[in-house]
Formats: sequence, C-alpha cells, structure tokens
Amino acid sequence: MRPLPRASDALIDHLRCQILTRELPLGFQLPPEAELIELYGASRAALRDALRQLEIEGLLLMRRGRNGGAIVRYPDLTAISRSLASVFTIREVPVGDYVAFSRLIEPEVAAQAAKNATPEQRENLTKLAELRTQPLGRLDAVSPSFHAELARSSGNGIYSTLLESLQPVLEGELRVRVFDEGHDERTRADHVQIAQAIQEGDAGGARRYMDAHVLKLENFLNDHGMMSDPVVPPEAWTRLLR
Repeated sequence: MRPLPRASDALIDHLRCQILTRELPLGFQLPPEAELIELYGASRAALRDALRQLEIEGLLLMRRGRNGGAIVRYPDLTAISRSLASVFTIREVPVGDYVAFSRLIEPEVAAQAAKNATPEQRENLTKLAELRTQPLGRLDAVSPSFHAELARSSGNGIYSTLLESLQPVLEGELRVRVFDEGHDERTRADHVQIAQAIQEGDAGGARRYMDAHVLKLENFLNDHGMMSDPVVPPEAWTRLLR
C-alpha cells in the first residue's frame, strides 16, 4: 500500500510552484497565518509544516516577532554545500575522487570561460589570481574563490552551480591540509597564467594551463600520501564547534 500524503504536501507543492514561477516574487511577504489558512483551506499544523519545509529549501525566510512573517527568497548554495559535505563524510569519499573530477571538468570550464566570460568577469579573475590563498580549515569558511569565479565565467549554468556548490566544501576543508608557502606561490602563479589566457580569449591555453595546474595538485597529494584520505573527514565537523 502506498502511504497517504501528508496534509501539507499539496500546499508545499502549490507554494513552491508559485515561488518558482515568480507568481510570488522575490521579497514578497506572505499574508498573516490566519489569512493563509483561509486562503488555502489548510489547518494551522499543515500550514506551519509547509512553511517550515519551504524555509528549509531556501524558498522562504521566516522572520519572527510582531512584524515578522514568511518572505519569499531564492535559495543560495550554502545548504547544498553543507549537504554535499555530509554525504562525502558518510560515504568516505576520498581525495582522489575529487582530483579525478577536477581533471575531467575544470580544464573545460577554463576553456569555456576564455570564450564566454564578460570583460568584468575577466578582470575579476585577474584580481583573484593575484590573491594569496589562506588555510581556511572550516566547512563554513568563506573566501574569494578563483575556481568558483571561473565556473561563473564559463557561461554554463550547470558548471557554475555544481562547482560553486563544491568549492566551499573542497577548498574550505582540503586547503588546510595542503597549504604551505611553496604550494601557495605555485598555485598563485598557475592562477595568473590561467587568468591571462582567459583575458586573451585563448581557450586552448586556458585548458592546458588548468590541466597542468590540477596535475600539480594530484602529484602533490600523491607525494604526501593523501589521495586515499577522506575529502571531508569526520573531524572537519568538530571544528565547527570551536
């Protein structure tokens, strides 16, 4: 027997559809609870369950207090990044899998950025390439990311969404284990070379330089015996408690 749907499921689907089709625009504040119950013919429990689920999905912002309420927002990638990190930890995904993914995807992303980046994006990449990397060491750390900007500059929505979701996980946790002054300088030099190729619209050069960059990381990790280490080890989560 199929389980009966929750009373709130239809309301969740309806409100989600209204938000994603922009019938309810960004920043719109939903009416008070009593009006919503009457409008949708839902119970208070079903309504609150629906609003809570849409808040989890990042489609609503719940403001408490006298002037509070449910406000339409669009989801960012923070929740996705955290979920990916959890899955990587549970499945014990190794660093080697990350490197294999990077070697497959990032050279093509660099090539697409050379073809499609706007003048502003090319300038941003040049500036980010010059920045010194720092060991973040926290899954919730935020830092300007050359690789995330590269993905945004590719003009490909799948590349940008996927890599922007992955970068906080991979950079925030992995970087603390590979950071040293020599590695930092080599990384910066590689980024400058890639950014220069993109600035010049040299797709072939951008692809080659990115492939060489990821290969250097692979060799570094191999030399330090880290390829079989978990990309997000359990102790990464304990650092969030400090």
